[in-house]
Amino acid sequence: MTKKQRIDSLAIFIAVLLSSFVLSCIVGSVEPYFGDGTVQTALQNGLIGCLILTAGINGTVLTAQFLSRRSTGFRIAAAVLWIVTLLCSLIGATLIAIPYQIYNIIRIATDKGEKQMTTAEEKK
Repeated sequence: MTKKQRIDSLAIFIAVLLSSFVLSCIVGSVEPYFGDGTVQTALQNGLIGCLILTAGINGTVLTAQFLSRRSTGFRIAAAVLWIVTLLCSLIGATLIAIPYQIYNIIRIATDKGEKQMTTAEEKK
């Protein structure tokens, strides 16, 4: 992945995280349907909804990237076993979403230093 792709991935992740949190808090504050109307209930629903929506979208993106690098036979098998593919992508995204974005931040920070080093070596 290039630095621009990593920054785009991080921006999408943060946008989905924040928007799903706000949306879930709003939905969680509807009193007769989802809770008792307290701020605590709205925040709890916001965190749960944030996790579910972010895992779904992040799982879709990561699964698409993963499948794009696989053979046609593997993609056909994943399509036939779509329920297994869906469950694996959601579970995998839930477990690796935050560590993967931390890895992206580290790579973005270190790529900058490597490019400066390469430029300094070229001048010699």
